[in-house]
Amino acid sequence: MIKRIYNTDFASACFFRTTVQPPHKKIMIQITEKCNLKCAHCFVDAGKSMNEMPFESIKNIIIPKLIENQVTKVTLTGGEPLVHRKIKDIIHSLLEKNISVSICTNGVLLNPKFISEFLNFDNIHFNVSLDGFNTKSHGKFRGNISSYTFNKIIDNICMLGNLKLLNGILVTPNNYASIEEYVELCEFAKRIGSKYVLMNPLSPFGRGTKTQLLSYTNEKMIELRNRTMPLNSENFEIVYIRFPNTNSLPLAQCSMVDIPYIFCSGDVAICPYMVFAAQSESNDYLPTDFILGNIFNDINISNAIKNYQKKSLIN
Repeated sequence: MIKRIYNTDFASACFFRTTVQPPHKKIMIQITEKCNLKCAHCFVDAGKSMNEMPFESIKNIIIPKLIENQVTKVTLTGGEPLVHRKIKDIIHSLLEKNISVSICTNGVLLNPKFISEFLNFDNIHFNVSLDGFNTKSHGKFRGNISSYTFNKIIDNICMLGNLKLLNGILVTPNNYASIEEYVELCEFAKRIGSKYVLMNPLSPFGRGTKTQLLSYTNEKMIELRNRTMPLNSENFEIVYIRFPNTNSLPLAQCSMVDIPYIFCSGDVAICPYMVFAAQSESNDYLPTDFILGNIFNDINISNAIKNYQKKSLIN
């Protein structure tokens, strides 16, 4: 029986979550802005000529500060984390300090040789993005309409499932894919040993501002939930983020501040979504309103969080 990542008594409003109990912490690290794909919805607006966090900075500055701040879990993000030239060294450096590692990936660059590096560890897992269940739908959304690429992603997901390294499959429902496809995708995920499928609708940030016509309507989202919900079981969970709250459930508690996010630049945010949202013209806030400081400039994450909370209460 799996441990649920969301409480169904509440409406899930955010992709980010943690099961780490205080005083321990979970942190997300954007190790690169580079990516091997060009997804229609990318709120990071990642590409091939973007910034990358130096491995030496991760090893010599970030990891010691993670230990100092009682961080026991890290999620590596991008861009595409596996594009980083030192990705193996980064993972090993974290695992060797008993920091659990989760990697959010598009799945293209995985291969048996890469995975074999980490088979002796039991605290590394992967989340793989899959936005349709055929070459055309997934490929159009992810900017690579290649049957070879799509089949490779499916094979890699199956490999992770067989090796018990697959946490979940991350889905952005969109009009390139049908509801029937998503039902098949969830059936596939359950069959190959994924713990969950997390459905997170399109966000109006980054390139996402240009993709709102690809969004499912509320009616389609409700139908999608109704069609897939019967697949939930003791060992498999489907999570619906920001789906229509037809049962008027209370909103789940926001994880803002609970999971700090370190950008490539070293800036530490209380929530990356808030930073991206503040960049829109219709926002009353500045991106810096949600930045705790820069980890390369001797920030103590615990104190920075406490000071931010105090400042928020005062304001």
